[in-house]
Amino acid sequence: MRKRQPSVAIVGAGLSGIALAHTLLERDIPFVMFEKASEVGGTWRDNVYPGICLDTAAATYCFPFAEKYDWSLVHPPGGEVQDYLREVARDLRLNERIRFNSEVTECRWEGGQWELTTKDGVSATADMLVMATGFLRVPSIPAFTGRGDFRGPQFHSAEWNTGFDPNGKRVGVIGMGSSGIQITGALSQMDCQVTQFIRTPQWIHTRENHQQSRLERSLFKMLPALGRRIQNAREEKIRRSDPKLLKNGEWRRFPGPGREAAFQAFREDLEAHLKDPVLRAKMTPPDLPGCRRIPLSPGYYEAIQRPNVTIVRGGIDHIVENGLYDSHGDFHGLDAIVYATGFDAHAYFKPTKIFGVSGRELGERWTSGGPEIYRSLMVPDYPNLFVMHGPFAAINNIPIPLTTAEMVGYVTKVADYIAEHGRALAPTVEAAKAYVHWIQSSMDGTIWATDCHSWYKTADGEAILWPFGRQEHTAMLGELERADFADFPSALSEAVRSR
Repeated sequence: MRKRQPSVAIVGAGLSGIALAHTLLERDIPFVMFEKASEVGGTWRDNVYPGICLDTAAATYCFPFAEKYDWSLVHPPGGEVQDYLREVARDLRLNERIRFNSEVTECRWEGGQWELTTKDGVSATADMLVMATGFLRVPSIPAFTGRGDFRGPQFHSAEWNTGFDPNGKRVGVIGMGSSGIQITGALSQMDCQVTQFIRTPQWIHTRENHQQSRLERSLFKMLPALGRRIQNAREEKIRRSDPKLLKNGEWRRFPGPGREAAFQAFREDLEAHLKDPVLRAKMTPPDLPGCRRIPLSPGYYEAIQRPNVTIVRGGIDHIVENGLYDSHGDFHGLDAIVYATGFDAHAYFKPTKIFGVSGRELGERWTSGGPEIYRSLMVPDYPNLFVMHGPFAAINNIPIPLTTAEMVGYVTKVADYIAEHGRALAPTVEAAKAYVHWIQSSMDGTIWATDCHSWYKTADGEAILWPFGRQEHTAMLGELERADFADFPSALSEAVRSR
């Protein structure tokens, strides 16, 4: 008798959700996807601010099953990435499987399966639950005093008002992460006055953004193997000549001459682009390169030297109806404010409430006791639950599509076990603690363990990401270690017994 495959509920139709859906389709595993928005895309759907672009090489950001090399630029604009995701979803006919405008608010383990409830009261059940909700999706805006008094347009970078016209206006940009850098760069080329408020400046990677000619794009579309060879050779040449990229940036993991060479390269880059000593002092970070995520921008340093751009180093004291006062007490008149203040990087699946075997809610459990997780993917007491890019995931030094593919492979290994044995799986508390200890004890010596304020870290200052490389990640998700798991009754049990 043919095995009954476990059913899968996927929450989120961004990059991770699409990657998993592709594999489940290949393996004929039934699934349904829930997406709170009206289309796929995740972060690339939500972030439409001027200047947004992919700050990793596009050739490494493709799905292994849908390679693409005919990008307009090595680091293409966000809209081009969103078009790619739409195209992949269309080719896979995922729209037939996705429940759009369906925000999952609660998931409960009941009767050997997951019960999901959406915001509009619709219920569904599945044997496996995959939270593919992303890790940079919940906007974070500090509680600035007087924010409600401001009379002009104000919005977070991830909630860009597409009807807003910056021309002729005084625009304040608060923040210097990737979005703040990209927005300031784009606005600097418009007919507006830009004031960027920077509490802590960041090191920037200024590598050139190569534009691919029409001929290159046509050739690479017809001959993807040629595109792969040429772009791999181009990337390898850049890596060999740039200390910041040497050996895939291993200086972040290991102290030594490579790290010193990378640090020197960042310092020389800053000095070469900013000749004015006053501006250079404003833009010199107090921490070491790599402790925080390093934004890529080929033109930001040029942008902040344009006459319509002013850099203010320091925090925000309070906001008033026509501007704000900085932490030095100086007033800045503004017509609009953009909060490029980042995200709650540790929100994971929130605000969805997830209740496990014991009835305890997972978000509350992690808030009070720290992130207890196994393989950065599964959680004790929550059978058949997978949190894609969960705590300690490799979001810092390996291309996301590659790590996603390996996580997807692990999900299918668990699915195979469930189909064979009819039992649900959750890691033991001991296995999860051992995994977290292994990660934390391996962080010493890495650049992420140095002292800085970063979304890579918890509120307690502990780095919560992957301290190893690609080889270790592949090995970590290579095998299902049955001894690390407890099993639970599953709704599939009767089907397996009757085979």
